[in-house]
Amino acid sequence: MVAAKSKQITIIALEDEMLSSLYKDLLGSIGFKVIGATHGSELLAQVRSQRPDLIISGLNIIEDYLPAYRWALQNAFDVNGVPMLFITAASGGRVQREIPKSPRVRVLSKPCGLGLLERIVKELVDRGSS
Repeated sequence: MVAAKSKQITIIALEDEMLSSLYKDLLGSIGFKVIGATHGSELLAQVRSQRPDLIISGLNIIEDYLPAYRWALQNAFDVNGVPMLFITAASGGRVQREIPKSPRVRVLSKPCGLGLLERIVKELVDRGSS
């Protein structure tokens, strides 16, 4: 029998340290265990070791060609069941090309309000646990 996690784990990997800190504080205050990553390879290592319930990332955190990065992320473990939230200032074609197409993936444009972030996070995590 596997022991249940006491808190849902979220990994945040954003290039903006102040924004990352703000989001960590918000999610920590609503009961998430939040782990930070400062670049794509660190995010991959955290995904492998922590098996998160949610991944929040920016596009610019990724150092590699995005399709190769997505392949590495998906092969770290069965990430297809893990919701992902991308927070980005990018728009148009870049978002269409680089963001995985999945009902488990959402995109928020910067700047986004904390209330909206909290609502989307809860939706993604609740959908994953049902």
